Amino acid sequence: MGDNGKISSLQLGYLIFTYLSGFATLYMLEIKMLGTDAWMSILFATLGSLLLLGILLYIQRQFPEQTIFEYTEQLVGKWIGKGLMIIFLYYCFELCMLTSKALTVFYTTAIMPKTPSYVFNLLIFIVTTYAAYLGLETIGRAAQIILPLAVISLTAVCVLIASIIDINPFLPMFQRSWNEIAYTSLSTYAFPFSKVIVFAAVFARVKDKEAVSRNSMIAIILAGIYFFSATYLTIGSINPYLASIKTYPFFTAISMVRIGDDIERFEIVSIGFWTMLVIFEGILALYVAMRCIQYLFSLPDTKWLHIPTALLLFGLSEKSFANGSASIIEFDYTTYPYTSLIPTTIIPLILLIMTIVKKRAKK
Repeated sequence: MGDNGKISSLQLGYLIFTYLSGFATLYMLEIKMLGTDAWMSILFATLGSLLLLGILLYIQRQFPEQTIFEYTEQLVGKWIGKGLMIIFLYYCFELCMLTSKALTVFYTTAIMPKTPSYVFNLLIFIVTTYAAYLGLETIGRAAQIILPLAVISLTAVCVLIASIIDINPFLPMFQRSWNEIAYTSLSTYAFPFSKVIVFAAVFARVKDKEAVSRNSMIAIILAGIYFFSATYLTIGSINPYLASIKTYPFFTAISMVRIGDDIERFEIVSIGFWTMLVIFEGILALYVAMRCIQYLFSLPDTKWLHIPTALLLFGLSEKSFANGSASIIEFDYTTYPYTSLIPTTIIPLILLIMTIVKKRAKK
């Protein structure tokens, strides 16, 4: 593969947490779908992500120096492997476009409504393309610098939000049917927790492989705790009804934070760091997509392809989801939970079965 950069297992953990946490608190569909029972979908989705991680790491241990592109071909054959990786590539492209469009819509509706959407969209793609071009080592170091600052900022805001909560936001419990809870859990697993699948292209690039399992698992659990806490604070600060009808409920909760009568507008700083976390999703998705293109076409290098690919995705993103947040929410609620199952769950299960079969055949 062209980019042979290495990262530490600690940087891997930072990347996983950053990647899963950024987009999680944008729309918070769990609240809109389940109200005070939203915490259950987060719990089940986190457990599902840990199970997916276990599957990926089990396969990775059988092929410690190979990425998902390389060991897929060994397990299912060249042409079937390439077919599965085309699906995986489409999934990465979809993440790039969805992330950029959702962040663009957020800024053009909640922050700067008079600015044309293509301005934000283009800026996002410039940043993600440049970062992906620099390679995995640079991405890992950037996450190691940015994440602690973002965590400090968001933690301070969450503590201030907690001070205005005087009831248990998760009571009464079990107000929704198990069918609704199951579907919402599937939706939450699909986005954001199953996105951990992209790290199947990164695990082989970690230097201290013995710590990969521990740091990856901790990162997913912490992402679940962060999502759980944001849900608790959102419902508790603006009540379940307002949280369910607001397009950006966590942003609404953050905007209520103030100290005394003079110090307010904490959300500006938090939104800055939160934006960085969201952009990391686009960076990693584009980086993995370029590695997938390199594998599919047996290219020695893909640096020259970054700009054409980014321009293509920029154009598609601009033309997608014409109704803004409404279109994105509908897609996330009705379509994405099913379409994402193929690359995030079905393909790993196929690879797991083939790994077990071939391992037994060698005995």
